[in-house]
Amino acid sequence: MSRENLHAISKRIQQKFHPGIWIIVGIFTLLGVIFGPTTFTSLAATGDWPTFMYQDSHTGYNSSETIINPSTAPNLKVHWVHTAAGIISSQPVVANGLVYWGSWDGYEHATNNNNAKVWATNIGTTFSNCSFSHVGVAG
Repeated sequence: MSRENLHAISKRIQQKFHPGIWIIVGIFTLLGVIFGPTTFTSLAATGDWPTFMYQDSHTGYNSSETIINPSTAPNLKVHWVHTAAGIISSQPVVANGLVYWGSWDGYEHATNNNNAKVWATNIGTTFSNCSFSHVGVAG
């Protein structure tokens, strides 16, 4: 490629990308760095866990937890008990005021704190050649 061609290409690139665009990109990058990490902090404050065992390191420890402590633990009670046509061996997820849980009959369920069914939908079942014994949540 000749020197003139390289110079022409360089000119076109400079004309397409105005220097002001890099200032704007820099500002948005800086804003993302400053305000981005607050997402998980705000989730922690609501009591919802954004992932299994609370955070990416899966320790299960929520330093923002203030509701359950040694003085309130004796007041804990069962809010829901439910049965299904299939074994329930998954960990329930509590979010948005509902308990979400699945069962081996192919249904995914949502139940409220009063033990009332909000919805259930069949997502299907698959069976392999292996037989699964009931092992519960530890499974």
